Amino acid sequence: MKFPGLGKPSDSIKASANKHEKRLAKKLGAKRQPNSGATPGAKGDIKTPEILFDSKQTGDTKITVTSEMLGKISLEAQQINRYPGLILTLQTHLLVSSEWAMIPLDYFKQLSEELTNLRRFKNGIVNGREAPGGNEASRAEGEGNAEA
Repeated sequence: MKFPGLGKPSDSIKASANKHEKRLAKKLGAKRQPNSGATPGAKGDIKTPEILFDSKQTGDTKITVTSEMLGKISLEAQQINRYPGLILTLQTHLLVSSEWAMIPLDYFKQLSEELTNLRRFKNGIVNGREAPGGNEASRAEGEGNAEA
């Protein structure tokens, strides 16, 4: 006896997941993994140069994330020298994003520090002080805007 909702995912669920992964890959400028990660040597759902993502979606307002899910994507990402990530898509209230990305905290800290350093460099600040030549690019942009 078969019960609805149990066993293999239906074709419509697979088609919806495939469409969702294609859209996310395009949005991230990434590659969608063949057969949604079920192909040997092509694990995960979406691959960027730095991160291998699994993608989970629901029509509900909540998603359960398990240690098994995180362990699986962590192992698969490690095997291809990438960081692990998880993209969650769920129903939300109007003012809250429906798409979220999870990455390990240590990697987030690294990215945050790199972004801070890039902003400081852009603003001409090196080691807490304005660099020689200062913020010429930003000042020139400001002057250019004043003329417009």
